[in-house]
Amino acid sequence: MEFEIYGINAEDIELNDGCPIQIDQPKKIITKPLDPQKQDDRIRIALGLTSDHPIPEVSNETLTIYHKYLSGNLLFPFTAEQGKEYGHPERVKVLCLGDPGDEVMIDDSYGILCDVRMERQVATVPLSELDNVKGKSNKQLVKDYSYWFWNWR
Repeated sequence: MEFEIYGINAEDIELNDGCPIQIDQPKKIITKPLDPQKQDDRIRIALGLTSDHPIPEVSNETLTIYHKYLSGNLLFPFTAEQGKEYGHPERVKVLCLGDPGDEVMIDDSYGILCDVRMERQVATVPLSELDNVKGKSNKQLVKDYSYWFWNWR
């Protein structure tokens, strides 16, 4: 490197008077619109985020936000399968999501719990463990939630 080529000329140097540098702030920040065709963007929509936000980790706070979104968008009752991961899926009717005010119904380990009817009894199971959900919109909502729950823990 040669000083004459890469050096700074005296006329290019400004005196530092000790005052903060004035930087022009943007007048309006425009975020890219969310695309409902993309799973990550649908999750951002559910959590009330913009395209500039990273998808947050699962926590009691984000589970509560997601619960509110699902409560307003899932159509109850609906049918699904539960227990597929254990090799014996059982058809269930999902009655409702658990009450978010009940500390047991939203949990970092199990996520959002829901009440289901199976073989003449009502049980509580994690929403993220349901498969083969009936109803196109319900299927997409549960699939997106499960994807987020299992991948951002």
